[in-house]
Amino acid sequence: MTTSGSPSFPAYAAGRDNLLRRIVADLSTDERFAAAWLTGSFGRREQDAVSDLDLAVLTTPAGCELLDDTALRGGTSEGRKRLFEQFGVPVIIHENPYNAPPGSSFSVVVYRDGPYTVDWTLLPAGQDQRPFDSFLLFDHLGVAVLSAVAPTDGPALSARLEERWSFFWMMALVTAKDWLRRDEVLVVVMLDQLERIAEDIRRLVSHEPPRYRAASRLDLPRSLQEQAASLERVCTGVDRLLPQVAAVTTSPVRSGQSAVETLMRLR
Repeated sequence: MTTSGSPSFPAYAAGRDNLLRRIVADLSTDERFAAAWLTGSFGRREQDAVSDLDLAVLTTPAGCELLDDTALRGGTSEGRKRLFEQFGVPVIIHENPYNAPPGSSFSVVVYRDGPYTVDWTLLPAGQDQRPFDSFLLFDHLGVAVLSAVAPTDGPALSARLEERWSFFWMMALVTAKDWLRRDEVLVVVMLDQLERIAEDIRRLVSHEPPRYRAASRLDLPRSLQEQAASLERVCTGVDRLLPQVAAVTTSPVRSGQSAVETLMRLR
């Protein structure tokens, strides 16, 4: 693969931002659309030069044909295909209804220029609420902003904590077995997952709202010794949260650290 003649990061980002401006200019004057906002890294104000555009568009009754489920061979409906082609030549159109709210559509469109990726979520009229961590592009309706909600007490918090706690120790045991098998690559993947679950547990006991994290915070442990130390560190950190977790959960919770340590001593 050659990089000769490749654009710079600033040039690539500028092209993507120009694409976004064209999309907003066209959609904001189209009677089929009432509002649009960005989610993902742009919504959290954490975007970088190669971030995709996660675009949510609220349709009006005039735009209901865009939610037609009749699929083409290219993987989308005729109305959506024409919409996407207004902004460039798509080289990939991938529809995933499981990523869309009920009555909505979700399409990943990769444009030839760039290449730039736009994740299009088209919402039906009436779904006039946007997440708190979103960036408004235009609004002809007065879309409400959902607040960040975290379970603060009661059964909801207890159930979520119990699930996260037991899931962490289950995955820690799986990670220990992968380490015993000397599967260094899989161990790194599992350690990153454990870090994310541990962060969930810390957030819940602190009554903080959920927050998406794209990048790994794991310092890459390359040797088996470094991986064992990383597993011990994350397990110890979660084990120390046991009193806080037990004070909230309705069912008894126990640490799995001794089980992990026992496995790690196998020779």
